Amino acid sequence: MNDKIKNILSSMETKHKAIFEEIKQEQIDFYRFIQTEFNKSEGNIKDKVLFQNLFKLYYNLGHYLGKKFFKFYFSKFSNKDLQETIKKLKNVDGLRSVLENLLEESKKATGKYHYSFISKIIHTINPEFPIYDKYIRIALKLRDPSGDKEEKRCEIFWETYKEIWDCYRYILKNKCLDKIIEEFSVKRDITELSKVKILDFLFWSMGKVMEK
Repeated sequence: MNDKIKNILSSMETKHKAIFEEIKQEQIDFYRFIQTEFNKSEGNIKDKVLFQNLFKLYYNLGHYLGKKFFKFYFSKFSNKDLQETIKKLKNVDGLRSVLENLLEESKKATGKYHYSFISKIIHTINPEFPIYDKYIRIALKLRDPSGDKEEKRCEIFWETYKEIWDCYRYILKNKCLDKIIEEFSVKRDITELSKVKILDFLFWSMGKVMEK
């Protein structure tokens, strides 16, 4: 275990009660509902306005992004070839070209790279892949690419995303947070959540607690 992961786990242990309190059962239930509806529709949500509005609300996709972005964004969920590719992927290395292509498409649609939003497409299709989020980045002490030149941001994002993956895999493989997850499961109903999603919730909450 390297010092960075050791320090992250130590912070989780120290702050875990506050971290649990930050995560409301309604947030977990809302997430579970979105995933259930996505799976029931077999991913074909391009014309499902209610689902899209709930997804925007849950993931805080601001309306400032505009109709052009949302038309592009939700069409990706319904892309059967993309769905099958992401579902079949077993490791993060195979994901790189998918992420890069989606980022380039988002840039063409809106003029910007939407790192966090793109990671949520990946995660919704296959919950074994983590979400990239500001608060998870804070919790895991990862670099913020916002101050870098635009042409470098995709590479930095990829390195950061891979670091999240590597950290989660290490934690799960070595059962580093099993006791905390067990305690969390007593406080909240986390049935049907992937192990990766449980870590997403915990580190997202940890980032919020740390920011305060």
